[in-house]
Amino acid sequence: MVTNATGDERANPLAGKRAKGQAYLEFLADMHGAIGPDWYLEVGTQTGKSLLAADCACVSVDPEFTLKHEIMGAKPGLMLFQDTSDRFFESGFLDRLGVRFDLAFLDGMHLYEYLLRDFMNAEGYMTKGGTVVMHDCLPFEPSMAERDRRNAKTRAWTGDVWKVIPILREYRPDLEITVYDAAPTGLTIIRNLDPGNTVLRDRYDEIIAKYDQITDVTTQVRAFEVVSTDRSPWKGGAAAKTSAPRRMALPAPALTAVTSASSVAAAPVFPKGDGPLSFVIQTAAPNARVMPNWGDYFFAKGLAEALERQGHKARIQARNRWNVSEAPGEIDIVLRGRADYARRGSTPTLYWVISGGEHVPRPELEQADHIFVAGKALADRWSRQVGADKVSVMWQAFDATRMPMPPERVKRTGIVFVGIARKMRPIVQIAMQTRYSLKLWGNGWRETEAAKYVVADRIDNDDLGGLYTGAEIVLNDQTRIMRKAGLVSNRIFDALACGAPVVTTPTGGLPEDFRPFVTEVSTPEEFTEAVRAIRAETKEQRAARDAFARKMRETHSFDARASEVLAKVTELRDIKLAAE
Repeated sequence: MVTNATGDERANPLAGKRAKGQAYLEFLADMHGAIGPDWYLEVGTQTGKSLLAADCACVSVDPEFTLKHEIMGAKPGLMLFQDTSDRFFESGFLDRLGVRFDLAFLDGMHLYEYLLRDFMNAEGYMTKGGTVVMHDCLPFEPSMAERDRRNAKTRAWTGDVWKVIPILREYRPDLEITVYDAAPTGLTIIRNLDPGNTVLRDRYDEIIAKYDQITDVTTQVRAFEVVSTDRSPWKGGAAAKTSAPRRMALPAPALTAVTSASSVAAAPVFPKGDGPLSFVIQTAAPNARVMPNWGDYFFAKGLAEALERQGHKARIQARNRWNVSEAPGEIDIVLRGRADYARRGSTPTLYWVISGGEHVPRPELEQADHIFVAGKALADRWSRQVGADKVSVMWQAFDATRMPMPPERVKRTGIVFVGIARKMRPIVQIAMQTRYSLKLWGNGWRETEAAKYVVADRIDNDDLGGLYTGAEIVLNDQTRIMRKAGLVSNRIFDALACGAPVVTTPTGGLPEDFRPFVTEVSTPEEFTEAVRAIRAETKEQRAARDAFARKMRETHSFDARASEVLAKVTELRDIKLAAE
């Protein structure tokens, strides 16, 4: 029900009439005046009209600006990024900028999963007393809330971003959420933010699976508690800022930029001579302090040590030092994570995409000298975009110094899974519907139905090999993004290298030599049959598994991958020398 301060009924959402409150741009202007933000973030700027009220330092993101207004005004700084919001937040620019926003306005793509990601990402860069404003959560006619804009019977289109309100109320009850009937399609004000909260990110797949099924827009939106107002409460009201706003100085002159996260590729300059090469492995970890907590760090460490065993130099850098050079003639190996990478000028640049990859923009692909992809499906897709000679499959790997071969007569026991819970892993959920007992290591499991199976909240990386060499079965699952790209989890490589059978949810594409030793399951019945088959394996089958574990040292270890990297660098250098 929509009510005003006296309790009178107003135009109900989805009654065929637009919201009757103050026009949303005037409402937003009142908020700017009252809050007096030092920094303002805007997702979805388009013509620039929504930027006019801001007179502070601003960051604006839009995939296709069509500016029609003089938006600089008295702003001390304005940065415009012509890119999708997903790629912008993944680029790491805000980490490098090092600011926190007091006010953010989210008016991007009108599909709920996009707005949810925009909120998740924006909240991480807000001040604790900051305010996030979301637009278009009050459709006034059912068809305008259709996911396909072509089905809207009205000129305006809100899409299904209304779903973000019940999502936040269900999963983030700590937030203060107020929906106003700002004309024509409402404004949602969110306060009491917690930049360090990861609930939405941790449970994202669960949320999407649930809310994809919720389509009754009329019932849902009419249940909203909507505050009506002829004038926003920020117009000299209690919500107004009582002290004079601070202004964060920017270097003069004020910065105005229209850019994307990627840079133009420069011709690589390879070191001359036959001496040792110097590699920099660039990870997406924000800084060195947190880097050891990132899974990619151990991956980078395994590759660096393998390169050093072959006589070369290698070091690992976090995102805040991506542009740092410590020696001439360095070669970058980018472990592409959830952050866009800008090439370091003429530094030879190789990518190794081991996870994600769904949102890497084409200009970024084009700036690389070569792209290794740990999955055939994604490699094939990118080959069509940037050329088959620039992309090749290079699977993930295992560290042979930490994943030992098992003793010949070891007795294997336990069905084990190592990894964070993410609310509930699909493979564990399937296993729990069978009669088999499990052993779990990882954060988050004690708050789930699987709590009784928890052995410890973590296991040291150096102890993981010992666990796998004695495990009867190692469980694995794949995220939706990895499965779509055919990127096979590093966990499978580790387990097979220790001679352990693997049971996993569908992977999207295993290396051919893995198929005899990995069982993919989707149901409890398939899981039960897989366990029975493994327990009934013959001596010959066991010997074949152990032989494959030994063979993996030659084919799938970090030493093998280091050799592939070195061969590609030699090839690229020879091609460049021949062209000079």
